[in-house]
Amino acid sequence: MHMKYAIVIAAGLLASPVDAHDFTRPIIDQYGEVARERMKDGAYDPASPVLTLGSVIATSLFAPTQADPRAPADPLKLAKRALLALKIKDAKDLDLTADEVVEIKNAISMFPPLTILRVLEEIDPASLK
Repeated sequence: MHMKYAIVIAAGLLASPVDAHDFTRPIIDQYGEVARERMKDGAYDPASPVLTLGSVIATSLFAPTQADPRAPADPLKLAKRALLALKIKDAKDLDLTADEVVEIKNAISMFPPLTILRVLEEIDPASLK
């Protein structure tokens, strides 16, 4: 293969759109079970809503930011986080921008490590290598 064609092919691969995400998929726990929002008697409460990728991300984005306590939070930035949360919460076929991925990664630290892992497996698997 000529170098010129290899560069064109490689550039095409880099520019390819990322697969769309299904944020309605459930979070799977360490035992392979579908996680739920609440526990009851040491097990998932079957009456509790399923914990989905979208619900985890939306909860993270709706939470207050840990901004510098000496400076007020930027209302426009907070509103944009809320818009992103609403966009993602129940989305079944959604592409994210690089900036949206960064915003989500900055927000999800409030969850346990396995939940963070599940979100990163979906939105940025390359970061886990």
